[in-house]
Amino acid sequence: MFRVVFTQHLDKLEAVAARERAEDDFDPEKSRRSERVMGHVYRLLETRGRAAAVDDRAAAQMAAQGIAPDEIAEIAFMLDLMQRQNVAAEKKARLATLVEEVGGEPNPMNLALAQETVYRAFAEANFQSERRHDGVRVEIEKTIADILKDHAEAPRDSVDHAESRLVVAPLASSPIVVHREAAAETAEGARSEHAAPPADPAPTPSPAKAARTKPLTLDEHPFVVLAEGVIQKNADAKAWDTKSQRQVRQISRLFARLLLEQGVVEFEDIHQKHLGDLDDLFGAVAKSYGRSPRDNHRTLDQLRAIGAAKPPSERGLVAGTVNRHFSFLGQVLAHIRSRGHKLDRDIDMTLMRRKSTERGRTKRGLLTEADADAIFRLAFFTGCAGWKDDELLISGPHVFHRALYFATLMLHYTGARREEICGLSVHDVASVDAVIDGEIQRLHYIKIRTSEIRRIKNLYSERSVVLHPELIRLGFLDYVAAVRALGYEMVFPDLKSPTSSSPLGDRLYDELIDGLHQAIPDAEECKKVIHSMRKSFSNTLKQEGIHSEIRGNIIMGHSGSSCRAVQRSVLWLIG
Repeated sequence: MFRVVFTQHLDKLEAVAARERAEDDFDPEKSRRSERVMGHVYRLLETRGRAAAVDDRAAAQMAAQGIAPDEIAEIAFMLDLMQRQNVAAEKKARLATLVEEVGGEPNPMNLALAQETVYRAFAEANFQSERRHDGVRVEIEKTIADILKDHAEAPRDSVDHAESRLVVAPLASSPIVVHREAAAETAEGARSEHAAPPADPAPTPSPAKAARTKPLTLDEHPFVVLAEGVIQKNADAKAWDTKSQRQVRQISRLFARLLLEQGVVEFEDIHQKHLGDLDDLFGAVAKSYGRSPRDNHRTLDQLRAIGAAKPPSERGLVAGTVNRHFSFLGQVLAHIRSRGHKLDRDIDMTLMRRKSTERGRTKRGLLTEADADAIFRLAFFTGCAGWKDDELLISGPHVFHRALYFATLMLHYTGARREEICGLSVHDVASVDAVIDGEIQRLHYIKIRTSEIRRIKNLYSERSVVLHPELIRLGFLDYVAAVRALGYEMVFPDLKSPTSSSPLGDRLYDELIDGLHQAIPDAEECKKVIHSMRKSFSNTLKQEGIHSEIRGNIIMGHSGSSCRAVQRSVLWLIG
């Protein structure tokens, strides 16, 4: 569990650092300080619990470590802010998932241990700032060195020098190393108790194997059967929507087809090698694999042949898709283990994760102020000819309060994801009275959460986002009241198609994309797309000096827990 959480948080911090380094005003010392502060915050939460505070003893201990008084004050501020906004602890559902993924039962004790592990992993990842800013790849703990072996592993020699190769004992509290020969002897001794007698050339088949009298069909393969159990479990819990269920079913059946191709039927015969073979298959198929329903019925040889006929640029799944597939497979394997089936304990899904070959900041272009001004001068904002698609970009007398109008405005003023806005319920628009500068003020906000209409990207995305006064001035609250009075559950019912189950944001995309290209002639060349609104919003927060943890966790919903938009950090959004 520590390995998974640590590497995920480390990757996130390294991605943030990469984005920051691309800025002209990048200050590495400021970034180091910010990471140190959050490292100490998570360390206090780990050792003192979610009610931790920077009291006199904690301040004295940090001062003894050479931490400056102003930095200690910043640690105290960030810790207090996270506690007041209820983001100091992971959600129970997230902790339960982590426990289940390592084959444990999500009981109170294991959840508490998982929370401490998360804090420890977050702290250690933040303290690895030298990796991000100084190019240092030497860790102070052998445990961390083992987890980071993919970053620092030495190349294998053609000659096996046993005396120079070391095996690291996993998850030890202090560095422990064992020479390879000694480790091999220890491992052999541990296996000897269960090994088959040398005189017996073939082990007795398991009852399940002995009972098989005919070749299995794909639907009968145990992996497919158990995968359907995972799908049903998450569907009943409303954790996976129809799209996720379809994706899990697709990758589970593909993996089962590969297992059948190699004659593997029993769970105990699945090894890391088979995950590697699947990764090779991902690299051989066409980049468009999965978009056609016919792919589900093609043989693996047919899929490989289709991929081989494509040019290299059109072959192989992208890193994000591969990582999603392995993430789903990991959940299926955890479910199999939780049902008492024997699985190879050496299977490590984290080894299969790919790093993107394209830097995140180059995937989407930022919108300039001129770009935004041009978008909001389009006819459907200032007056168009009619409701139909071919009339929306023609000047006329009509302004329609619909998804194209308000959803686009909200993407610009909230920085939320496309589906988060398009899938809003009328019950997700709320208000709260808050004391600001000694006066009670009414704040209006939206609640981004999983609902019957749509899911959110992950557990971290649940949050509240305050509404900018411009949205209220333009009549958004009146529009929501009118939609509610008409009996609609959705804030944007015009996005719902009676004949399609495609994401709601796809419909908004279809309506907006032509206008985007009209407003920004070089949009395609400069990679300026609808998602650029979210990226530009995040960049604005950064330029205004909003702390990275508040910017990413609380406002943008990148990671962390939900928050309430009633504190000064969120109040900035409407200033």
